Parts: sequence; C-alpha cells; structure tokens
Amino acid sequence: MGISGFAGFLASLEVPLPTVAAWGIGLLKLVGGILLLAGLAVRIASAAIAIDMLVVTRLYHLPNGYPATSNGIELTLTLALIVLALALSGPGALSIEHMLSNHKRWFR
Repeated sequence: MGISGFAGFLASLEVPLPTVAAWGIGLLKLVGGILLLAGLAVRIASAAIAIDMLVVTRLYHLPNGYPATSNGIELTLTLALIVLALALSGPGALSIEHMLSNHKRWFR
C-alpha cells in the first residue's frame, strides 16, 4: 500500500491534506510505538496514539457498527481505551522513563 496508497485512502475519507496526514500518522505510529516499547515519554506517546485511534474509530469504523468482524469499532475502541489508560497511569516501574526519574535508586 505505501504512503501514496494510504494517502489515497485518507483522501477517500475526505481528510484534509491526505499526504501530510499519511506521513504524520505513519510517523506517529512508528515513533510512538518505539517510545512505548522503550518506556520513554509514555504519557505523551500513548495520549497521541489514543487520539489517533479515536479519530480512526469515528471516521472509518463507526458506520460499520460494533463487531470487529464487520470492521466495526470493537478493536479500535479497545485499543484507544488501552492507550488512554496507559496515558493516565504513566510509565511502569521497569520503564526507562521511571529509571531516569529515579536515577539515585538505580545507580547505587
């Protein structure tokens, strides 16, 4: 599919500046996912991903109903709620962000 195919899909949903949006969404998913895996900027990355998932749910999945089998909101809403919970709870004890904020305990 690539960026041009994704931009075409976004254009079909009447998203303004579909090529810019495609690059932005792609970078958000790539960088946000890496940050979440590394445990850095957890609240910011998960909040941005939650917003993205809620927009996807509204623009594409909502008209299809609830079940994921009919391309409904079930999966995207679940993912949005999971990353929203992560945004509210913050990084865990084993994250790099936690380690950097409590460096005295880790390096003694």
